[in-house]
Amino acid sequence: MQQIKLSFWPHAARLLLFALSGLWAAAPVSARDNQFSLLTGSTLFKHMKESGDWEITVLPEAIEYVCLTCEGPVVARLERAVPYGPGDYGSASQRYLAERKQFCANLVADRDGRCVSHRRIGWSMVLHGFRFQYEMGHEEVTEMVFFIPSMTWGR
Repeated sequence: MQQIKLSFWPHAARLLLFALSGLWAAAPVSARDNQFSLLTGSTLFKHMKESGDWEITVLPEAIEYVCLTCEGPVVARLERAVPYGPGDYGSASQRYLAERKQFCANLVADRDGRCVSHRRIGWSMVLHGFRFQYEMGHEEVTEMVFFIPSMTWGR
């Protein structure tokens, strides 16, 4: 199993700030055909692409980043899940935790890996979510999910 070296974290922080700085989460439903246009049209996105630190691929459902300057293979994927409601649970957070619990059970039962840790995370009064770490095959995966309030969709 390869471990992510500390040099990844400055890149990850810049990627996270970049993603959160765009107002792409507030785009109207009519803009979902090109749901990342506010992000990909930004000056910050263009500077990130030109910096040479990331290889960036824009897909219809996500943006994938491959770190070119990290000490090991690092891939980041930015997705937008809208809408993501509570379903049969009390809140979207409870639904997500239940889904992760089932994911971890399946991962272990199938002998594909194991869940390592999870914790609540939050920045500011508005942005909160979870950080999950799991091992799958020979990869260590860190998943961060944020629930952002929206006037149009709820959370």
